[in-house]
Amino acid sequence: MTHVSSSRRWVFTVMAMTARTLVQKYLIGKFPASRDELVDRARRQGADQGIVSLVRQLPGERFESAGEVVRALGHEH
Repeated sequence: MTHVSSSRRWVFTVMAMTARTLVQKYLIGKFPASRDELVDRARRQGADQGIVSLVRQLPGERFESAGEVVRALGHEH
C-alpha cells in the first residue's frame, strides 16, 4: 500500500476541482473582497491547508467578482 502525504493529497484535491467549483465551495460571499477576506472565507468553509495556501497565493489584493477569482486561479473556462 502506497502512503500519500497530506501535501500531495491536497494537490490531487485541487487538481480534481475546477477553479469555479473551488470558488463556489469555499469562497462564497459578497464581492468585492480582499485576498485576506477570501482566505478567511475558505477557512470558515472548512477548506484544508492546501486550499487556504492556494487562496493566499492569489495574485492581486482585491477581487471584484467570483469570476475574477476564477481567472486569477488560471482556470477560466
